[in-house]
Amino acid sequence: MTYPKGIPDILGVYKGRMLAIEVKTKKGQLTEAQELFLNDIRREGGLAFVARSAEDVIEKLGLKDRFLFKI
Repeated sequence: MTYPKGIPDILGVYKGRMLAIEVKTKKGQLTEAQELFLNDIRREGGLAFVARSAEDVIEKLGLKDRFLFKI
């Protein structure tokens, strides 16, 4: 099976919106295809971002206040 270039590592639905997360290391760079794919998702009303840690995901999804301990 062949997938389009730039497809994010994690795809899903969050609160009724498409969710796309591109996972990168601290120094990892987006390819042009990845950047375009994320921009297309945002333009259509989805949530799309780069995560370099679990904390990035928690922050981008606004989940910090849901934990009983400090992250």
